[in-house]
Amino acid sequence: MANQEQLGQIINGDRDSWNAWREANPSVAIDFSGANLTNTDLSDFNLSGANLKGAALNGSYLVIVNFANANLVNADLSGCELRNADLTNADLSQAQLLSADLTAAGLQGANLSGANLSEANLSSTNFNQSNLSGADLSKAQMRSARLMMANLSGANLNEAFCKDADFFKANLSGAKLTNTALEIATMTSANLRGADLTGANLSDTDLENADLTGANLSYATLLPRSMIGANLDDTITEGMLFDVDMLGQNSHT
Repeated sequence: MANQEQLGQIINGDRDSWNAWREANPSVAIDFSGANLTNTDLSDFNLSGANLKGAALNGSYLVIVNFANANLVNADLSGCELRNADLTNADLSQAQLLSADLTAAGLQGANLSGANLSEANLSSTNFNQSNLSGADLSKAQMRSARLMMANLSGANLNEAFCKDADFFKANLSGAKLTNTALEIATMTSANLRGADLTGANLSDTDLENADLTGANLSYATLLPRSMIGANLDDTITEGMLFDVDMLGQNSHT
């Protein structure tokens, strides 16, 4: 249950006083669990390590907010402005981030398993080493997003725009990537075993050493920058557009 005294300080919106108090009292537990903070301006507030489990923050202005190590499990952040926010190592499992703006936000090491990020703006967002297993990223804007070594197993990226995104060594096993835009993306050493890439655009994509075993590439555009060492064993290729010479680079076909 939310601490009402702390909640009052936040709602009053005096960020300078709050941040000074936090700096002077770093060990005090912050509890906003289940709180109603809809349409609240919390930009640049230091809420690192705070408990916001199940909190309602939909429509709030959270630009540059510090949510590092915060508990946001099942929190509703739909439609929030989270540009440049710090969510490093935060727990956002099962959180609602539908249509949220997380442009250039830092989510390194964050737990977003089962989270809903459908139609969110994730341009230049840092998801390196984060857990997005089972997350819904359908129709998300992910241009230049960083997802190095992220876990996206079973995630839904259908119709997402991932141009120039970095999936180096990411786990996309069993992921849904139907009609996903992956032009110029880096998928070096990515795990795409059993992924559904039906109709995906892989033009100028780096697939060096990627594992596409059992992936569905039906009607996909496979015109990658490199496929050296890629594994295409047991892939489904009906209607796939590909470069015969490029396909010949592979060690496993």
